Amino acid sequence: MSVKPEFSTYGYAAPLARLKAQSIVECRLTGVGEIGAVLATRATAVLTSAEAADGEVRYNGKVLLNVIYEDTGKNVCRMERGAEFTHRACDERITPACGVRAALQVLSAEVRREGASFYVSCVVEADISLVCAASFDYLTGGTSLVCRKSAQKFLRCEYCSGAIEVGDEFETDFVGDVLMHGENVYLRQVSASAGCLVIGGEVAVNVCVLKEEGPDNYERMLPFRAELPCDGASAGMLCRASAFVQSANITAGTDEEKGKSKLTLTVGLSLQGTLWQEEEIAAVTDAFSPACEVILSQEERSVTYTAETLRFTEKVNGTASLSAPIDYSTALQALVLQRAEADCRVGRDGEEVQGVVSATLLLADSDGEKRAAEVQLPFALPLQNAPQGEKQVSVLVCGMSVRQKQEGEAEVDATLKIAVECLAERTMHFISALEAGEEIRASDSAFSVFLPREGDGLWEIAKSLHKSPEEVAADNPAMTFPVRRGERIIVYRRKV
Repeated sequence: MSVKPEFSTYGYAAPLARLKAQSIVECRLTGVGEIGAVLATRATAVLTSAEAADGEVRYNGKVLLNVIYEDTGKNVCRMERGAEFTHRACDERITPACGVRAALQVLSAEVRREGASFYVSCVVEADISLVCAASFDYLTGGTSLVCRKSAQKFLRCEYCSGAIEVGDEFETDFVGDVLMHGENVYLRQVSASAGCLVIGGEVAVNVCVLKEEGPDNYERMLPFRAELPCDGASAGMLCRASAFVQSANITAGTDEEKGKSKLTLTVGLSLQGTLWQEEEIAAVTDAFSPACEVILSQEERSVTYTAETLRFTEKVNGTASLSAPIDYSTALQALVLQRAEADCRVGRDGEEVQGVVSATLLLADSDGEKRAAEVQLPFALPLQNAPQGEKQVSVLVCGMSVRQKQEGEAEVDATLKIAVECLAERTMHFISALEAGEEIRASDSAFSVFLPREGDGLWEIAKSLHKSPEEVAADNPAMTFPVRRGERIIVYRRKV
């Protein structure tokens, strides 16, 4: 009897690749009065479109610049500029049918002077994830085959996206202008529900304003909640999400008689979600034929997912490093560009979240000269009750202050909201192909004795004998499996 294997096909959406590409975007600062010195530069990149083509992803974006500077009259001023750009990331596996997810980040922004002109050069990095339709064939049974099946658990990905706007307004002392603003997002809740992904979080907004006595800054936390429609979502599914600031607008209304101002904040967010649906697949993991030798091709598919997210809030403080000296005659006016970077590392007492808090400190010397200094405070926080494996860390600075306890030193206090994504991998093993080999010649003897290896189970013994496990068990009813050392298997052959 010939061997006829039977296969089934499983189709799903699979991550194809994760690409990173960098481009340099340059903008000339024109159309303003003469610039004496640049105090702070904030550069953000916003994605406008991204599409897959043959062998590449083409993406377009905008770099938005917000610059605080001092003019030749020693007045603190601001300007806003923008530059559009187009770039691509190449990979021969990409086809137009691929789904594209991309996010942009400004890695650095450098200001240089050429004659009377200033130029800002930004290094923009694109983080691109590609998804494509995929499938695999797996053995489910067949004619003249003895199969061992296993319930394999596989994770099917579902994707969703959306956008929301959040806003706030608050009253302040009278301000002459909004100099600079920065926004960062922290996700405090990501969960799956029937037909949607629920995302909750906060946007930390820092607003630097110009008052009569000089620059000052305010910090606000804008809570939000969004439900992204997803047909495949159900309660309890594994899930993750990410959020990006797509737009931000700060306006100031003033009442000079009352000496008050009202700041109105509007922030647009782009949201992306991934959900993993656990499915059980009855696949053959091993097989043999009583009639002939078979050659099996084994394959596996792996899916990386977010198994758990640890979220906590910590306060850090200490003496920070400064890029420029200060003393008691220096006025610390405002903090802008608050940010933090961190990752997980193994410290002396176990895993730690190690990173650095940074900001730009606007200063005024006793002679009225304005300048800026970069402030950096390293930190290390213990990470407790975290599972083993790869981790991704995101940190939000939601409160930061600087003061001089001792002359020439900057004492920093900062509140950090930290999220640690603990990643895990689910792997499915299956037989993807089966080929018949040489025919097995039957023995003429009425019975034979087989000496198994210690620890062999019923399946391993049956495969060695080219008999079904049921036959082997029936011929040796008193035997237990796995076998012990010295045990023997009696194989009976009935004459036809």
